[in-house]
Amino acid sequence: MSLRSITIFMIFMVLLSSAAYALYYMGTFDSYIAEFGAVTNETSSSVVRKPVSNIVLPLSSSEDEVVIAEASTNSTTDYVPVVAAGNSTVANVSDSGSSLSMKVSEVKKVAAVAVTESPAKVVKAKRAAGKISDLKVDCTNEYVTLKLSLSQQAERVTWFNVSSPRKLVIDVRGQWKNYAKSIYRLKNCSVEKIVLGEQADRLRLVLYINKSGVATRIAPEIKKTADGLELKIKL
Repeated sequence: MSLRSITIFMIFMVLLSSAAYALYYMGTFDSYIAEFGAVTNETSSSVVRKPVSNIVLPLSSSEDEVVIAEASTNSTTDYVPVVAAGNSTVANVSDSGSSLSMKVSEVKKVAAVAVTESPAKVVKAKRAAGKISDLKVDCTNEYVTLKLSLSQQAERVTWFNVSSPRKLVIDVRGQWKNYAKSIYRLKNCSVEKIVLGEQADRLRLVLYINKSGVATRIAPEIKKTADGLELKIKL
């Protein structure tokens, strides 16, 4: 093949390519390309997409009401159809054949709500007030022994001393109702009288001491008994 023939062939190919590009640019082949693409999509295998979640995204922030997107009480997935009308949005929830319409107002950003049963509130029973039925006092030269009859065990016992007038104050902690006497006056004893008083969180016993030379700080010996308390005080 001569050089002239090759040159003519190259010029012809350049002209043909330029003409094809011009026709493509002008949109001559658009209809053919569209038909070819439709045929390709029909013959290609279909792709099945499974829903990742049944969560419905909230409406735009301009809406006044937002849909409750998910409400399922069992393992079966229930899809929530959404019906919107104006500023009111309603979610119809289908659960085992029954339907429920829900409406949520004044909520701006909600994606989904899980319906769960609230745990039952455990209320601690309040302890009933104990009863003091009797107080027995035994006096000797060195000791005064108090025996309290209680309907239940005492929580704890505290005490403190008062210098003037000389007193020993004993508190039985807890709530108590006094069914014994309020004042016990004693004869031939180092303690003149014992006063019982109910308070909100304790029963108070006040011992008025009339013996001289008693220690500045007196501490009772506390013993729990089957029917209450025994308080032994050395004077």
